[in-house]
Amino acid sequence: MGNRTERRSCSSRFAAGLSRMPLAALLSLAMLAPAVCGQSPSEPKTPPREQTLTQRQATLQKGIAAFEQRMQRLAKLLAEDEPEKAEKLRDALAQSRERRIDRKLRELVTLLKSLQFSDAEKQQEVVLSDLEQILTILTETLGDLDLKRQRRERLAAMRRRIRTLIQEQSENLFRTRGLQSDAERAEELEKIASELEKIEESQSELREGAQDQQGQDAQRREQQQELEDRTRQAADQLKKMSEAEQDRPAESEAAQQAEKAAEAMQQAGQQMEGGQEREARQSQEEAEDKLRRAIRRLREERDRLEDEQRAREIEEKQRELERKAGELENEMRKGARDSDRVPGRKNIGKAREQMQRAADRMGEKSPEQSERSQEAAVDELQQALDRLEEALRQMRNEELEETLAALEVRFKRMLASEEVIQASVQELNEKYAGQWRRVEQMRLAESGKLQNEVAQSCRTVQRIIVQEGTTVIFPEIVSQLAEDMEEIAKLLDVGDLSCDTQALLAGVIDILREIVAAIETNRDNMQNRNQNQQQQQQQQGDQQQPLLPDSAELKLLRSRQIGLNRRTAALGDENNPLTDEKKTALFDRLTARQRLLSDLTRKMNERK
Repeated sequence: MGNRTERRSCSSRFAAGLSRMPLAALLSLAMLAPAVCGQSPSEPKTPPREQTLTQRQATLQKGIAAFEQRMQRLAKLLAEDEPEKAEKLRDALAQSRERRIDRKLRELVTLLKSLQFSDAEKQQEVVLSDLEQILTILTETLGDLDLKRQRRERLAAMRRRIRTLIQEQSENLFRTRGLQSDAERAEELEKIASELEKIEESQSELREGAQDQQGQDAQRREQQQELEDRTRQAADQLKKMSEAEQDRPAESEAAQQAEKAAEAMQQAGQQMEGGQEREARQSQEEAEDKLRRAIRRLREERDRLEDEQRAREIEEKQRELERKAGELENEMRKGARDSDRVPGRKNIGKAREQMQRAADRMGEKSPEQSERSQEAAVDELQQALDRLEEALRQMRNEELEETLAALEVRFKRMLASEEVIQASVQELNEKYAGQWRRVEQMRLAESGKLQNEVAQSCRTVQRIIVQEGTTVIFPEIVSQLAEDMEEIAKLLDVGDLSCDTQALLAGVIDILREIVAAIETNRDNMQNRNQNQQQQQQQQGDQQQPLLPDSAELKLLRSRQIGLNRRTAALGDENNPLTDEKKTALFDRLTARQRLLSDLTRKMNERK
C-alpha cells in the first residue's frame, strides 16, 4: 500500500510539469519513469557485458513493451492540457501496433536462439526501419505551422491598425480640405458683406440727403434703382452659393434678407415717383435694416469659418496620428530578422514623416501645404497595406497547404487503422464467437483498443479544424465521424461483430476515403491556382480561403445522408437480429443524426 501511494504521488509530481516540456524530454522521461517513481527495473540483474546477444535482444524487446505502456500513460496525462502532444504519442503507439514491432522482436529473439543469424540480421533491419518511422512521427512537430499562424495573426493585427490609420488620416484630410475650402468661402462671404455694407451706407446717405436733393427726383430714383440692382446681384450670388453646397444656412438667410432689402428699395423708388417722400424714407430704413441683418449673418459665418481652434484641433489630431504611426513602425521593427521582416514597414516610416510635416504646416497656418502632406501620408499607408495584404495572402496559402498536408497524414493514418480493424473484424466474424480461442479474443481486444485510439485521434483532428476556423460543415462531419468510431469501439468491446457493426465500420472508411480525396483535390487546386483566382481572393478581403471548398463539403454531406439512409433501411429489415430495445435506441440516434444533417444543410444554404 505504501509503495502504491508513493507511486501515485510521484505520478502527480511528474504530470505537473508535462505541459511545459518538449516532446523529446517527455520521451526521455518515459524511458526513465520506473526510476523516477522509485520502481525497481524488471531487467535481468546480469551486467550487460556478461549478457549474451539473445539476452540483450530479449531485454530490448521488454524495454520496447514497457516504453509503449509508458507512452500510453503519458498520452492520457497530456490529453487535456496538451492534446497535440498526446495525439503524437497515440499515433506512434498505433503505428507500433500496426507494424507489430513487439511480435517482430519476439521473432528476432527466437531466430537468435536458433542461431539463424542471417535471418536475424534481416529482421533487425526491418525493426530498425519501423522504429525510424515511429521516431519520425514522434519528432514531427506542428511548431513551424503554429509559428506561421502566430506571425500571420500578428500581421493581420497590424493590417487592422493600418486600416484604422488610413481611415483616421482620411478623415483628418477631409477636415483639412474643409478648412481650406472654408478659408476661401470666408473670403468670398467677406467680399459680399463688404459690398452690402457699402450699399447700406449709400442707402443711408440717399435717405438722409433727401431734403437737400429736392428738385432732383429723377436723379434720386436713378440712384435708388442702382442700389436695388446691386442688392439683387448680391442676393443672387448668395443664393448660388447656398444651392451649390448643402448645409449652408448662412448664405440662404443672408440671401433672403438681401432680397427683402431689394424689395424695400423697389418700393421706395415707386413711392419717390409718386411723391410719397415720407413713405419712401420708411421703405429705405427697412432696406437698411435688412441689409444690416444680412451683413451681420455673413460676418458671423465668416468668423466661424476663420476660427483658429478648428485648425489647432486638426493639428493635434495630426500629431496623434503621427504618434500612432511611430508606435506601429517600432512594433514592426521588433525582432525584424530577414525571415520575419514586416512588409510595408518603410512605407509606415515615410507616412509618419509626412504626418509630422502636415502637422507642422498646419501649425504654421498653411492648410494647403498640410493637405498635400496628408495626401502623401495616405498614399504611403495604402502602399503599406497593399504589401501587407499580399504577404498575408501568401502566408495564408502556405499555412493552408501545410495544414491540409498535416490533416491528410492524420486522416490517412486513421483510414489505414480502420482498414486493419475491418480486416480483423471480417476474419473474426467468420468464426463463431463460442469457438474463439484466446488468440482470437486477444485480437478482438487489440482491435477495440486500436478503435478507441483512432476515435481519440479523430477528436483531436476535430479540435484542430475548429481552431482553424474557416469551415462550418467540415468540423461537424468529423465530429459525427468520431461518434461513429466511438460507437464501433463500444460494439467491439462487447464482441458485437454483427452486420450493423460492419456496416457502420464500412461507412466510416468510406467517409475517411472521401475526406482524404477531398483534401488531395483541394491541395492540387491550390497548386494550380491561376491569376484570376488570385484576383478573386484579393477581392474577398479578410475572408480566408477555407480548408475545403463548398463543393467538397456538399459531397461529404451527401455521403453522410447516404450512409444514414442505409442504416435506416437496415434497421427496418425484417431479418435484422437486433432486439426491439436496441432498435429503438438506434432509431433515436439516427433521428438525431438526421436532424443534425438538416441543420448543416440549412447552414450551407444560408452561407451561400
